[in-house]
Amino acid sequence: SPSYYKGNSLDSKHCEFVRIHQKPLRDAAFSCRGDGLLLTAAMDKTVRVTSMLSNTVVQRYANQDCLPLCLDYY
Repeated sequence: SPSYYKGNSLDSKHCEFVRIHQKPLRDAAFSCRGDGLLLTAAMDKTVRVTSMLSNTVVQRYANQDCLPLCLDYY
């Protein structure tokens, strides 16, 4: 599923699924800055930056010519 599971290891009742893409993910990487951002690439030919804090896509990049294969987040 092109979504992520957001849970709390101290409280198993507090969890949610956040949908990011319409097609399966190819790769994902967390920001190393500790700012709660997740970078994902999917079969829908998009790369998205999602805030884990607000559960919203904050940036979207689309390329209809090729699929992104792997990600590095600096």
